Amino acid sequence: MYEVKVYDNTGKLKKVISAKTLSKRMDKLINSPSLKTNPRKKTAPTPIPAKTGKKLRANRA
Repeated sequence: MYEVKVYDNTGKLKKVISAKTLSKRMDKLINSPSLKTNPRKKTAPTPIPAKTGKKLRANRA
């Protein structure tokens, strides 16, 4: 396993995660599957607008 480099939006290096840290994390995930779930609140999918039966015309130039 290799170390992982984490960059921010501007391309600057934020941190380097060592292989030892990654292997510890992998062992924790194997022992406790609850860590695999995403703790963030999931959002509802965007609804698809209903069809009105009208066809859209392309603008002709």
